[in-house]
Amino acid sequence: MNPSDAPAARGYSPGLTNPDLAPTTPAQRTWGAFSIFNVWTSDVHSLWGYFLAASLFLLCGSFVNFLLAIGIGSLVIYVLMTMVGLAGARTGVPYPVLARASFGV
Repeated sequence: MNPSDAPAARGYSPGLTNPDLAPTTPAQRTWGAFSIFNVWTSDVHSLWGYFLAASLFLLCGSFVNFLLAIGIGSLVIYVLMTMVGLAGARTGVPYPVLARASFGV
């Protein structure tokens, strides 16, 4: 039996599942520190991140305050990403599947 047929065989709707959304085993999770760093930087480098940086230059007063504000903001993003990823890492279920519980399909 094909792995993509297994969810449909168990009574799940084929429109709501595919191999990319299926749970993974710990052996299939091959992300290292470099992969996690890349995801973090893609979250930090966004339009809102640049808007925040530009506005902090105007509001912070000094370069040191600006660096502190950017550093604290980056740490907040890191903590939130870790919290979101913790459930997925424990269960092997990707975030889009977990988000269905709150947001629906």
